[in-house]
Amino acid sequence: MQKPCLLSCVLLFFVFFISQISFSCPQDQIQSLVEFKNLLTQNINNQSTAIITLEGLETWRPNSGCCKW
Repeated sequence: MQKPCLLSCVLLFFVFFISQISFSCPQDQIQSLVEFKNLLTQNINNQSTAIITLEGLETWRPNSGCCKW
């Protein structure tokens, strides 16, 4: 009885661990996206007459997974 339970726990751990690895973004891609966001924000701030919103970009942070953006 203990072996099936142990096997199930090990399988759950590996499924969770693999899913975390596969959904994490490479650091260079995160940095590129954050730089792109900064350029967009700077250009919009320079256009004081333009009424443009960048809805959704507030979640673009270097310390969060870009797959969640």
